[in-house]
Amino acid sequence: MYEIENLKNIPDNARVTSELAEKTVEKIINALTVKKGISETVAVALIAGLVQNGGTNKGAGNSAKFTLVDQTLSAQELVNYIKKEQLTKIQEKIEEFQKMTMGFQNKL
Repeated sequence: MYEIENLKNIPDNARVTSELAEKTVEKIINALTVKKGISETVAVALIAGLVQNGGTNKGAGNSAKFTLVDQTLSAQELVNYIKKEQLTKIQEKIEEFQKMTMGFQNKL
């Protein structure tokens, strides 16, 4: 059985998909607002500004940043939020699969 703990070993160069579900985007914005103590409007403005500054380039890392008043968001920071949310989604799917497998085994 695949252990959820192994998911923590996802390499840093893991590819982030360019398509995100609406719920995932909401969770990313929420995480950003909580972490930085900002409003959703400021979070969206930071993301939009970062994207305009080339923050979606493959190797942008911390070199691409956007600052709005006193808040800064780097490309690497945004990628980390996205990866964390995608990892959570994968973990939920694995847990669901494990529950189904256990239920099937119990019926045998």
